[in-house]
Amino acid sequence: MKQYKIRVPLYLEQKSNFNKHDFSSSEDVEFDYINKEFSIIGDKGTYNIEINEIFANNRDECSKIAEELLVKIIKLSSLIIQSQFPNQHYTHLKLNYNITQISFLEENEREPCILTNNDAIHIKDKIEIHDTLTMHATYKIDFTLYDTLEKYFADKEFKFVLDAYYRSLSATDGVTKYFNAFSAIEFIEASFFKKISINKLIPENIINKMTKSIENEIETDVFNRIKERIKNCLLNSTKETRAEKLCAILNEVFEIYEIKSGVVNNNIDISFIKKIIDLRNSLFHGKKIDENLQDEIKCKSLELILLLQNILINWKT
Repeated sequence: MKQYKIRVPLYLEQKSNFNKHDFSSSEDVEFDYINKEFSIIGDKGTYNIEINEIFANNRDECSKIAEELLVKIIKLSSLIIQSQFPNQHYTHLKLNYNITQISFLEENEREPCILTNNDAIHIKDKIEIHDTLTMHATYKIDFTLYDTLEKYFADKEFKFVLDAYYRSLSATDGVTKYFNAFSAIEFIEASFFKKISINKLIPENIINKMTKSIENEIETDVFNRIKERIKNCLLNSTKETRAEKLCAILNEVFEIYEIKSGVVNNNIDISFIKKIIDLRNSLFHGKKIDENLQDEIKCKSLELILLLQNILINWKT
């Protein structure tokens, strides 16, 4: 078995919400983050990740192990970068890679070299004005959150939400971006509803009497097929609306009461939740998308992504 040290080039995907013929924005990102397992280096538009220590029998096996690590690293890193990026209403950023571009730096039993740094990402500042306007901005992003987030990666619920968030960042149209983000909200709704207090619409003993009352009215085979569906549907019915329950999960479980970033400043209340649910339902049922609805989708997609960021950063197990 060999010990490998490998390098894989990364690229920064930038999805602008407002790029037009007379305005565009892009970010040249410089960063330098190193821990025992890996290092990510970016300089003048060139981005690389090096993984220090992979034990494998051959290069193919090493590549497969490396890709498992890369998936985790780029998604967590993208969350950190985007969550602290002030101009989210302009641009969504995420890191990506191509495993076929892997370079094998070492194939021996040498111990990896562990370096230290200031755990920060720096984004260069530049504004260029021609007959059109191109903007580059400067931001310093605290990367120390990585170690905390990495502990959550083994949690399948956290991983699902992170995957949906990561897909949302790169979606090219508003509807796809919205549905990717909302799928995570629905998953959270289903996964955490037992952690809030709810009031059953009908007591279970009454439900049992109701199902029993129709047993002799329909064929036995039909009754056996539908009784559990009827029972589960009634058991899941609550006095609280869907919006009320989801709002309670966000407020009480994740302790999220507002989202703020750039031009976005919203309270996470029943009214906000009802709006995102209503938009999801109208899109799901094929509502015609006019210019006004396009603007609403764009706005709500951004708000959902900001909400997911807050959920992931404030993750509760």
